[in-house]
Amino acid sequence: MIAPWQVPYGWKEFWTAIWGTARPLPDGGQLWFPVFQGSGVYVFPTHRGREGEYALLRALHLSPRARVGVPIFTHPVVWQTIVAAGLMPVFLDTDPVTLGLNLTDLRKKRDWLDCLVLVHTFGYPADFDAVIAIIQDKPVLEDCAHTLGSTYRGRPLGSLGDGSFFTFLFSKPLSAGGGGCAVTRDRPLGQEVEKLLREGSEESFLQRLSHAAANLLLGLAYRKPCYSVLTLFTNSALFRREVSKLNYQVAPSLKMRRSDWGVVASRLNAWNTESEKNLEFWADVRTHLPQGWRIPPEPQWGEWNHWLLPVCPPTEGAATRGVAALRSHGVGARLIYRYSPEAACSYGYRGDCPQAERLSRTVFVLPAHSGLTSLDRQHILESIRLLAKIR
Repeated sequence: MIAPWQVPYGWKEFWTAIWGTARPLPDGGQLWFPVFQGSGVYVFPTHRGREGEYALLRALHLSPRARVGVPIFTHPVVWQTIVAAGLMPVFLDTDPVTLGLNLTDLRKKRDWLDCLVLVHTFGYPADFDAVIAIIQDKPVLEDCAHTLGSTYRGRPLGSLGDGSFFTFLFSKPLSAGGGGCAVTRDRPLGQEVEKLLREGSEESFLQRLSHAAANLLLGLAYRKPCYSVLTLFTNSALFRREVSKLNYQVAPSLKMRRSDWGVVASRLNAWNTESEKNLEFWADVRTHLPQGWRIPPEPQWGEWNHWLLPVCPPTEGAATRGVAALRSHGVGARLIYRYSPEAACSYGYRGDCPQAERLSRTVFVLPAHSGLTSLDRQHILESIRLLAKIR
């Protein structure tokens, strides 16, 4: 089975994590994160993306139970972190073309909101100017979990709003197994984030060792022979539904683990988007998709990093049969937000995002990561031809 994303963690990364604990964490600035050099932002290393989001929400000093707009077509951890910060999520619908924020729904709910978490879904750059024209002077935080390498009118995503947050977990462009960052253009806001990051204790050596060992085991599990067995459990409807109900906690210490910093630093030294390589593969996928199936169009206002490849089938039935057909041929297609609307019901969702609910049952991702071999890519394209037989 070809996994939907790469988990590039082996013995080299394990020892980098262990010995990297002696390295000091970088200060909040641009020098350690090359993407933002010259963009006038401050970048603070965090435990993961959720801790970056939490720190920024806390640093904004919103009133208790302030209402934060968030797309429902995303991972539940985003709105769970809003609740952890003492705030209330207001769920927003999805644009059926770009799979990003539905601007009509944002305009309708704008007066209810005190803040907006703008998710660049699948790394696709949201039309930031259009969002600001609606939200006006209310703070905007960018969720950049999948965006590294994407731009908006020549500027890197994450440098546009009042703040942004990235995660370096697996399935992300910078796959280090942990770590993240909080970004802001506003120095006073950055100082508040910095204060929050000083709270909490350092991890013990045993915690460093167990975290690195868990990542090593996951890296082994995602290799082809093991992943085929693993996916028998992880792709079941019962497993996916139960996982969506998990409460993803914010760590007591918001700062980045030292055991992650060594791997993050090595990834940053070697990182590049490989956008053109993926773009060529995406063009081949577009060509092979049957009539009625599509990938979101390339954005007119920026560049897409082509990291996650979302496919939009014409119907829910076609999606179900298509994913099953691809997986039966060893292609790890997955409906990654299938149960997000269901999970949101426990956080105040009342069923007013119909497009997102429909898309959560139809949009799936195909493997498109840089770890694919030429034979993998050819096999994926040949498997896509099978979709033409699905009705």
